[in-house]
Amino acid sequence: MPTNQKDSYAVAVGERLAAARKAAVPPMTQAKAAERLSETIGRMFSSTAVSNYEQGLRLPGPPVVDALCQIYGTATASFILGLSDAAQSVRELKMLEKYRIADERGKYAIDSLADSQSAIVNPGRKVSNSE
Repeated sequence: MPTNQKDSYAVAVGERLAAARKAAVPPMTQAKAAERLSETIGRMFSSTAVSNYEQGLRLPGPPVVDALCQIYGTATASFILGLSDAAQSVRELKMLEKYRIADERGKYAIDSLADSQSAIVNPGRKVSNSE
C-alpha cells in the first residue's frame, strides 16, 4: 500500500523488516530479497520495492510480509506487523514446537538444560520456574 508520507506504523514495519533481512544467515541484500520474494509470491518485485518497504515509503500487505519472514527465517509476521510484542525468532518458535510435542521426561530434560545454561550465562539471576 503506498503512503503519501512516512507514517510511524509504516516506518516501524520497515525498520523491523530491514533488521530481519540483515539478521538472515547469511545476511541478504535487498536485491536478493526481491529475487526470492518474486519467486515465492509469483510476481515481480524489485530491490526498490524492498527498499521502499524498509524505509516506510510503502506498506507491504500481510502476504508479502509473511513471505519475507519465511525467506529471512529470522522473525514472525506478527512481530513485523506489530501484532506481537515478543521478537520471537523462527528458531525460538521451532524450539517451542519441539518442547510442546516432547513427553514429560523430554520437557524435564529441556528445562534442566535451559536452567543450567541460564545459570552459567547469568549467574545470580533467578528465573521463575512457575507454570
